[in-house]
Amino acid sequence: MKNERTPALVDMDDVLAGFSEHLMSELRRRDPSFHGGVEDITDWYYSSFSAQRVSMIREIYNEPGFFAKLPVVTGSIMAYLAMKEEGLNPRVCTAPMPTNPTCEIDKINWLEEHFVPHVGHGIIDEIYITADKHLIDGSVLVDDNPDIKNSHLAPWKHIVFDRPHNRSVIDKPRIMNWTDGEYMKIVRGVIDRSL
Repeated sequence: MKNERTPALVDMDDVLAGFSEHLMSELRRRDPSFHGGVEDITDWYYSSFSAQRVSMIREIYNEPGFFAKLPVVTGSIMAYLAMKEEGLNPRVCTAPMPTNPTCEIDKINWLEEHFVPHVGHGIIDEIYITADKHLIDGSVLVDDNPDIKNSHLAPWKHIVFDRPHNRSVIDKPRIMNWTDGEYMKIVRGVIDRSL
């Protein structure tokens, strides 16, 4: 049975950190003929992009330091703090990018720079960096990934964080953003239903 101390898990990329924003910005910088943005990422596999652009995208996100340069998703720091204050025990639960040699340390350094000054060093001490999110105990997982591997085996309930690449998912609770205040009702509602 879940309780108030069971963590509310929160993904990093495209939930706390603007992975897609930085990726599209870099793509536009390197390819002046590209004028697209985050809204053009309509699925998890970049199928709306040409093979040449997909190759460039992979090159960009595999560069050392990429994950350290991501912008903060608007409202995410305040939302994390609010979840902490509400006793939801938030913990970052993020997957590594095995093809990027600095991904894990970049993610920790990113949290150190952007979140630690606001939420404390505990966010670093309690981070889960794993490809097997389904093995982590939690009440919920807020994640943009529309199809988390083995999620049917997980102790947590998946709440989708809205991004263009997951808008086809209609059978899961969805947080639209961190700024409208609705996220807390959604997280609380999912937790309350699972108690």
